[in-house]
Amino acid sequence: MFSLSTWTRSSVPSALYRLIRRYTRAGTGMLRAATAACMNRRCSFCTETIGDIRCRAMEKILAGMTRPCKYSKYGCTKVVTFIEMRKHEETCSYGPYSCPFNGCTYNGVQLYDHVLDGQATNVEATYTLLGTRVTLHRDTPVHALLHRDGKTIFILLNGGGVPTGRSLSIVRVCPRPGPDEEEAEKVEYEMVARGDEPGSLSLTTLGMQYVRRLEGYQPERFLFVPDAFWGSSGRITVTVYV
Repeated sequence: MFSLSTWTRSSVPSALYRLIRRYTRAGTGMLRAATAACMNRRCSFCTETIGDIRCRAMEKILAGMTRPCKYSKYGCTKVVTFIEMRKHEETCSYGPYSCPFNGCTYNGVQLYDHVLDGQATNVEATYTLLGTRVTLHRDTPVHALLHRDGKTIFILLNGGGVPTGRSLSIVRVCPRPGPDEEEAEKVEYEMVARGDEPGSLSLTTLGMQYVRRLEGYQPERFLFVPDAFWGSSGRITVTVYV
């Protein structure tokens, strides 16, 4: 299923562009592919309502059309069909990364260097995550853990989506999983949190995942840290073992 709005006269031959418009249902901009005929009548890509018009000739044309990956300028040499395009570009190892820190608009391929140079107050650089200690403020939503391999970035997430406390979890945002890795690679990790008072909280879980975008991400497992545990300083120490 494809949206006409993503194509322009510069990217599609004019004759084909007019043909696509002719077989597009007014008001929806959708062409129904055979694999999407029974998907609750909504586009699987943009979720807009699909129409009743179906053109199998156009479906065959679209299935055979190819184009270079949009990340070719970064080094990708893959040529994909329009059907494969979305899946490939979401996982392309040459695609740019967005900065995980709030308010930063960086979007590029040198995320490791960007975070190391521009976010020093909320970054820990370490050769290993076997006992890395982080001082975390209650109001700091993101803290980066940079592996000294020069490419791997883990993010300690301090979420506020739970009542009377905070949720701590760790994800990997860089690099993307390689072709030999599972799409949702999971790594076991342990977190131990300590506050001003005696005692500690800990979590051991097989739940560190690669996350392409932090926006909207909800961890399946997390360490719950009650409001009272943060104490008067509003800070805790988190030790991470991977």
